[in-house]
Amino acid sequence: MKAMTELRYERKYLLDLADYRQIRSELLLHPCGLKTQHPDRKINNIYFDTHDLNALQTNLFGVQERSKNRLRWYGKAKLPTGNARWETKMKLNMLGTKSVVVVNIPEGASITQIGQLVNRHVDRTAQLIPVLLNSYNRSYFISADGKFRFTIDRDLEFTTITAGRKTSQRPFESRHVIVELKYDREWDDDVSEILTYLTLRQTKNSKYVTGMLTTP
Repeated sequence: MKAMTELRYERKYLLDLADYRQIRSELLLHPCGLKTQHPDRKINNIYFDTHDLNALQTNLFGVQERSKNRLRWYGKAKLPTGNARWETKMKLNMLGTKSVVVVNIPEGASITQIGQLVNRHVDRTAQLIPVLLNSYNRSYFISADGKFRFTIDRDLEFTTITAGRKTSQRPFESRHVIVELKYDREWDDDVSEILTYLTLRQTKNSKYVTGMLTTP
């Protein structure tokens, strides 16, 4: 099963953890009628890259058209079981889209086995290896007209994976909050009005890059 979304704007903002309550309040009081889209949930990812870390390098060098790959699941489980989402994120400047393939993960599979399974079932020209484990809690907000969606990610944790296996050190815990604004290209002329009521300053941010550069 595979799906592709249209290109959309994805604007990211990095805040200190202490600013979480303020930005959440600003969103809920926004005149565009932002409301909770659905309950908060925990998101987990295993990021994959080539042996020479091509996805990391293209991001660090500022390549405008780039992609990254991750296996995503939801909930408290440390590793996925059952249906997980293999997502290939594609970026062109601030525009982004992704393809999704559902991969069934056997119960009790190790990270090494998950990596082998992904490479067998996903159409790729280069073999990918798991390099980073990441989790965070996400809140979702959507405008009354459905045009604009905000997410707030907090409690971010990162653990590097060496030689296909999860390392034994404690996860790196970030003291930041990431706010993301997503909307279709046709609404870009309206975004300045949306941002007028928010104390946000746009930043370049990638959880994958942050985890790879900050985790021991």
